[in-house]
Amino acid sequence: NAKPTQYLINYTTNDSLARDGVKFTAAQLSLYAQDEWNILNNFRLTYGLRVDLPIFPTNPPENTNFSKDFAGYNTSVLPKSTPLWAPRIGFNWDVMNNGKTQIRGGVGIFTSRVPFVWISNQYNNTGNLYTNINLSGNALPASFRFRFDKNHPFYNQYSAANLQAIGATVSRPPTNINITDRDFKFPQVFKTNLAWDQQLPWGVVSTVELNYTKTLNNVIWENLNIAPLNGTITLGGNDKRPTWNGRVNTNYDQVLLLKNTSKGYTYNASIEFTKSTASGLFAKVGYSFGESYSMNDGASSTAGSNWRFPPNVNGLNVLDLGYSKFRMGHRVLAAISKTFRYGGTDKKWGTTVSLFYNGQSGTPFTWVYFNSTDPTGDDRGGSGNNDLVYIPTSAEVAAMRFDPITDGTYTRSEAQQRTDLEELMSTDSYLSKRRGQRADKYDARTPFENVFDFKLLQIIPIVKGHKVELTFDIMNV
Repeated sequence: NAKPTQYLINYTTNDSLARDGVKFTAAQLSLYAQDEWNILNNFRLTYGLRVDLPIFPTNPPENTNFSKDFAGYNTSVLPKSTPLWAPRIGFNWDVMNNGKTQIRGGVGIFTSRVPFVWISNQYNNTGNLYTNINLSGNALPASFRFRFDKNHPFYNQYSAANLQAIGATVSRPPTNINITDRDFKFPQVFKTNLAWDQQLPWGVVSTVELNYTKTLNNVIWENLNIAPLNGTITLGGNDKRPTWNGRVNTNYDQVLLLKNTSKGYTYNASIEFTKSTASGLFAKVGYSFGESYSMNDGASSTAGSNWRFPPNVNGLNVLDLGYSKFRMGHRVLAAISKTFRYGGTDKKWGTTVSLFYNGQSGTPFTWVYFNSTDPTGDDRGGSGNNDLVYIPTSAEVAAMRFDPITDGTYTRSEAQQRTDLEELMSTDSYLSKRRGQRADKYDARTPFENVFDFKLLQIIPIVKGHKVELTFDIMNV
């Protein structure tokens, strides 16, 4: 049993035997009222009001040292329980009062389902809940030996006091802090839409619809432990970007404040045609286009990932409004199905054969630098994968220097790497059009996607009007 090369352990400071993690309670109280008013026999107004109230009965632990280091902030303070008011109104107008031409629309405020997971980060990351130990090499005393006992409450592991008793120097590593703005509000948007349904000849129904959504309260994170250095770094051409001090207070790593932004919007337009017949034929074809813009998509459950990963130019604390990773783009939809009824006079047996087509713009992605060190200094994580790339010109590639690569049997000379980079820049459909510029976030896409799905549905009558349905699906035929 030799001395190990490294020893890592993480345990709850006040109770090293705790296994359940931090517990907290939260609730969302909701009230909704709605009414309909038939102003005319062909004009109906629907209006309502929803109110949501998030409640946090449990406060996170307080870290008094943090409050001294970052005046005005407290790990035990949560957002105020503020009612989220969401009124809305909609209308439906049968223009000719014959069901052939309808215009409908609405406007209102809508609240998302409250994502308490974002607030849960504050309970787990107060900076004083856990003891983290990571010792390696000479930091481990010569007498240190690994030990384990499954029947021991602490599995016979070493606490900080145990390690210090045998001569180890246990220092407090930089800790992460998550806090929430006192005035933080859960996501809300303003939505409006207008649609026109029209009966056309031959039993075809057309629908044209426009939708617009404006952000009222969305999420964004700020790292209070970084600061601008008032300098710049040039990543190519005239692409100068501000540099950052990635750790102002060395006792802490990320100090992330969850707050709101009102920047962001989405719009889409669609048109579709449908037809169904008494003989069981159904057909539909449609086209839609939409775009989404945001500051931070809030795609992760953890504050660290939500702060670190948004593509940016000027720094993770200074995000720009740009394309969202959820932007839709173009979409074409088509479906055709035929139902066959049979089995005596009541025709209780049925077989439906359907074919669906979905064609849409590829998945948005972003060209970013992926380095062991963030080029602008604000991200101290293991890989700087958030800074948007500068796309060099042919002349700039020709002037670049490359370190030769030797990795086992794989080698790549400086000249080969230069050729590889130039080939990528000149042949990629996105990069080749933006040489001498920086990439924009989620501006590139994978190729257009075409998917056909087949569905077979069989209805089998049994007894007393009951039936069994069997389905057989082939996805992406």
